[in-house]
Amino acid sequence: MVHLSLSTLLFVLPAITTIVLASPARLDVDHQAQLSNAERFSQGLKTPAKPAKKFLEKKKKRAAHGSRTQTAKRATTSGVTIPVGTTTLFGGQAYVNKGLVGFGTLAADAKDSLGETIGGLGSAMEFVPGSWARSGTSNLYTGTLITQPDRGHNTDTTTDYVVRQQYLDITLTPNYDTATQTFEQGRKSVSMTYSKSLLYSDAAGVPVSGLDALGVRAATADSPALPIASATYDHLSLDAEGLVVNADGTFYVSDEYGPYIYHFSATGSLLSTIAPPAAVLPMKDGALSFTSDAFPDTGRAPNQGFEGLTASPDGSKLWAVAQSGMVQDGGADQDNKYTRIFGWDLTTSAPTLVEEYVFLLPVTNGKSKALATSDFRWLNSDSTSTTFILLSRDGKGMGNDDSESKHKDFLLISTAGATNIANTVYSTTVTPVAPGGVLVPGVTAITPTDFIDIIDDSELARFGLQNGGAFDETLISGKWESSALASCLDPLYPNDYFLLSLSDNDFITSNGFEAGAVYSDAYGKEVNTQILVWRITLPNNPGTIA
Repeated sequence: MVHLSLSTLLFVLPAITTIVLASPARLDVDHQAQLSNAERFSQGLKTPAKPAKKFLEKKKKRAAHGSRTQTAKRATTSGVTIPVGTTTLFGGQAYVNKGLVGFGTLAADAKDSLGETIGGLGSAMEFVPGSWARSGTSNLYTGTLITQPDRGHNTDTTTDYVVRQQYLDITLTPNYDTATQTFEQGRKSVSMTYSKSLLYSDAAGVPVSGLDALGVRAATADSPALPIASATYDHLSLDAEGLVVNADGTFYVSDEYGPYIYHFSATGSLLSTIAPPAAVLPMKDGALSFTSDAFPDTGRAPNQGFEGLTASPDGSKLWAVAQSGMVQDGGADQDNKYTRIFGWDLTTSAPTLVEEYVFLLPVTNGKSKALATSDFRWLNSDSTSTTFILLSRDGKGMGNDDSESKHKDFLLISTAGATNIANTVYSTTVTPVAPGGVLVPGVTAITPTDFIDIIDDSELARFGLQNGGAFDETLISGKWESSALASCLDPLYPNDYFLLSLSDNDFITSNGFEAGAVYSDAYGKEVNTQILVWRITLPNNPGTIA
């Protein structure tokens, strides 16, 4: 995806039926209620903590006052009309959710040009630079997505899957009608067709593997110590998650084994590696331990590395988010509410970590269990702060044993008012920033604000989808881990964008083929890849676009 700086445009707030006020510089009522009295005191909150509101109750309330309760619409240049939308005021700017407008599927047993199962596409995606287009002034859009599966089919064990990109040609015909459709009607709004694959290799041309990282390749003058499959199988092991595509065709990939950020050439060959600070590296008994099968003593928790990756539009800064907290801060334990966001300056001779923040994760209902991050995307910045849209979810839905999801949301977050802990003891050492789940005094965390409810029942029903019902193809996927932005190319609404998200189906099919072997997943059902598309309005300078 090309990183473009858009001119700041005058934004006129449309008529709305719902306004949500939010300040990223302070905790909202719900998040204040999540904090212990010790945390509240350390952040200057003097009133006693109130019992946390149940997240489920908030969901029901939001559904009752959701994005489709309004009837006012406005015309577009394509001749169709769109909802005015629901506006969230965040950081003094307006963000508008105009609703779900597209849905499509790709068969779980689809194969790529290597004859292997196409799966896990939702781990990350970007548009091929310059591919996004609108057919005149019609309501038809086309483009090519670069999708990045993670480590292959691994519901039982990992395989020697060659990590890769899968290119998909997509067609979008946005549907703004409020009427309920059947599933077959709904999924016609987005079509996805496999195009080609790009395989990853290390600097020596050795294929990159999805196998668990049981070994360590020694550091060199040009590279930190790297995760490999084993001492006898010296293949770089990569559990690919985030993806940023640069204007020159090279790209960055974040992973969960390291967790590292890898810089690849346009042809998929490893160029260089960015190592995280000491607080993040997985250490066991004083040595690096990259495996995903056991907890280290400190650093990232297993399978909880750099889940999301994004960049500023000029390519000067690269950002990563850890899926959950560091082990010294409670790790992947759902009682641990704090993870971290990292920012590297790419204008220096070598990438330099210049920003690091603690992020307060959203929580579930009355049990207040933390919900991990899945992806995020740069939206705008000024001289003092940066704003992102972040995807957070539970894992319930198709592909899981529980069909009823209670949390799948796009959130707005900002570094405004949060404490930069880069180059402090909380970053350069394994000193915990939240010992016992309590944030240390003097450190203020980033807090999220709700923006889009992915599992809004009325929105899903418009496309023949459901949440909490039968385990069939109409059930919303459990795992959503990616996002992309594409301009609506609508001169009447120059700040309108399509927000896309792909599901990660974990390669679950009864008709699979990978790494030279046939497989049939024990789940017993076909888990198709799903894609959802929303139309949103961003205040200005929305960053990376197709």
